[in-house]
Amino acid sequence: MQYYDRAYKRLFSHPEMVVHLLRLVPEKWIRKLRWGTLRRVSTVLVANLPLQREADMVWRLRPRGQQSDLYLILEFRSSPDRHMPIRMLGYVVLLCQELVREKLLRGTKYPPIFGAVVYTGRRPWKTLREIRRLMEDRPEGIEKYLPRHRFVMLDAVRLSSRQVRVPGNLVSALFGLEACRSPSQMLQELRHLDRLLRAPGREELRRSFASWLFQAYLPSRLGRQFPEFEEKDIEEVSKMIELREDAWCLQWKRQGFEEGRREGQRALFRNMLEQRFGKLDKAHQQRIDSASAKALQAWSRRLLSARTLEGVFADQG
Repeated sequence: MQYYDRAYKRLFSHPEMVVHLLRLVPEKWIRKLRWGTLRRVSTVLVANLPLQREADMVWRLRPRGQQSDLYLILEFRSSPDRHMPIRMLGYVVLLCQELVREKLLRGTKYPPIFGAVVYTGRRPWKTLREIRRLMEDRPEGIEKYLPRHRFVMLDAVRLSSRQVRVPGNLVSALFGLEACRSPSQMLQELRHLDRLLRAPGREELRRSFASWLFQAYLPSRLGRQFPEFEEKDIEEVSKMIELREDAWCLQWKRQGFEEGRREGQRALFRNMLEQRFGKLDKAHQQRIDSASAKALQAWSRRLLSARTLEGVFADQG
């Protein structure tokens, strides 16, 4: 759902959203950042094939008591990506090269660079976050020569479901919407967000949220576009949702059933594989967890004739 990721990119083009996002990161050093120094970096980082993808955005800001900046590479994902540790490390290298080319280094040292992934998918992110753990069995003693890069994960649905809510935090309110399971929950969260966005100075951000609602959020939940919501304010969208709550509630339940059925298909396919080829490793489990319905159908057909486990997955992404 790349359109959903792009919609998030527009929301987080507002510096205040990036500040509120970073405040959700449970690290002590976050509290030492000077929010007034936050600036977006106008650079494009494109990983080479076969993992070609452009980094969503780069920001820089300065910790208190320091003279140099640190950099944030921000990615938005609505589906798991098993290549993300490699992709993120590639972005770090590309950013370092860009800083050298633009002569932005202070002396010979590189600035600290960290990556963060905002994940909005319904299924848990089970793919690995550290590049070392993607590597095969390693000889003893080689660890010190291997890359150690790891990225920060902010899982919108799971964070909100665990009641990790920060009062007054716009991103926490956004994650509350992501975790909604019914139109009535959605209305409650929308009204909370509406109150937050009425604060002075948030007019442009309020318009961005309204655009995100009708262009990305509602279509992803209900399976169709909503041109009648265009140019509507959040309060007006809430009223329209309230009027249609009964019909939409039925539709949400139907979609929840379909998602449950897909999870059942994945579980059945895993069991069939293990009965024939033995216990699956993490890589194959993650591949199944992130597979589309079409891929599962193709793999299930191949399972009947394939002689090896890899034969089941041949030519499938």
